[in-house]
Parts: sequence; structure tokens; C-alpha cells
Amino acid sequence: MKIVDVEVLPFEAGGMIGTQAYRRTHAALRVVTDEGLSDISRVAPAAAKTIEQVFKPVLAGEDPANVERLWEKMGAAAHRAGYPDRSVVDVIDSVDVALWDLLGKMLGRPVWQLLGGLRERVDVYGDSIPLPPGRETPEALAETLGRGLSSKPLST
Repeated sequence: MKIVDVEVLPFEAGGMIGTQAYRRTHAALRVVTDEGLSDISRVAPAAAKTIEQVFKPVLAGEDPANVERLWEKMGAAAHRAGYPDRSVVDVIDSVDVALWDLLGKMLGRPVWQLLGGLRERVDVYGDSIPLPPGRETPEALAETLGRGLSSKPLST
């Protein structure tokens, strides 16, 4: 299996907080293989040019199962392209997430098992989700996201 494309897919999303409407531009990164498998990750919309010019050429034709080696290749490519050491780590991490998810699909295993996880539950993490001032609670987050809190274990 080989990587045939790495693309950034921008989209807009919005909603209401009280009476205030908001709209933001987001982006998803998709890694596509020659066997039709693909996976996505979140990425900053501004990363599209870096992905297209620096990382896509390094990843094209590579085996997506070599996740850690590809992380190193992307780091080396960023360094050669003149990016400061830490300036593109978030972009590399976004590709890394998609590659780990893709590997999980390939092996039929959840990523937490591939990474040596010992738990059947994990805490929820979310960022850049606007909450009304003074309402930064898990319940308010769940309400904002439109679903209730669950204490069910993760399914495999």
C-alpha cells in the first residue's frame, strides 16, 4: 500500500452562542492510499501550502504503515525547506494523526492499542470550542457540541 495523495480540505462552520453568531474557517487533512483507504485529521487552514509544497512530495509513494519513519522524513524536509525547528511541528503532528488512524484501519485495531494503551476509557479533549464566559464546564461543552456526556467505555 502506498500514499497517493495528501490534501487539505477547508470548510466553514459556525453556530450561536447565546445571541451571538460565529463562523470560522477550519480544515481537514486527508491522506489517501492507492488501495482506496484514507483517513483524516484536523489541520490549520494556513498549513495547506506547506503540506502541498513540503510534505506531499516526501509522503507520495511511501508506505503509510511506516508512521514513525515518515514523521522523521517530514521533520527533515521541513528543516531543508528552511522552517525553524518548531514552526511546523503542529502540521507534522496533523499528518501523524491521520497516519496512525490509517494504520489502525489497515490492521483492524484501535490506535490506542497500537500505542500501547492500557485503558478502555480516555478523557475527552477539545480546543477552540467557544463557550459562554463562566460556563467552561464539561456539561457546557457537551451541550455546545449537541450531545450528552457518556461514561460508556470506548468500543473497539
